[in-house]
Formats: sequence, structure tokens, C-alpha cells
Amino acid sequence: MRFGSPALTTRGFGKEEFVKVGNLICDLLSDIEGSATRSKVKAGVAELAKAFPMDKFRLV
Repeated sequence: MRFGSPALTTRGFGKEEFVKVGNLICDLLSDIEGSATRSKVKAGVAELAKAFPMDKFRLV
């Protein structure tokens, strides 16, 4: 797997947020069939996206 960090740093993610992303990925991979896990990961992603919205950045 390859994950692109530039998109996350563009949003303003720092070390703490990258740790959260890593943990979300590990949670999902450890229980990929679990609907509760998928819901938890989805909520975590939504929380990060809300905290670092793309509308803050204007791409030129």
C-alpha cells in the first residue's frame, strides 16, 4: 500500500494527526469485517476532515 502524505500536510496535519491516521488504518486492518470498527474509523476520519477542512486552502 502507498499513502500520500502531501495531501494531509496541505490540510495542516501535524505529527499528532498522522499518529491518529496511522491508528485508524491499523484499527481497520485489524478488524476489516467488523461493522463497529468501520463505523469508528469513519467517524475518526470525519472528525479529522472537519478539523482540517479543504476550504481553508485555495489551490492556485
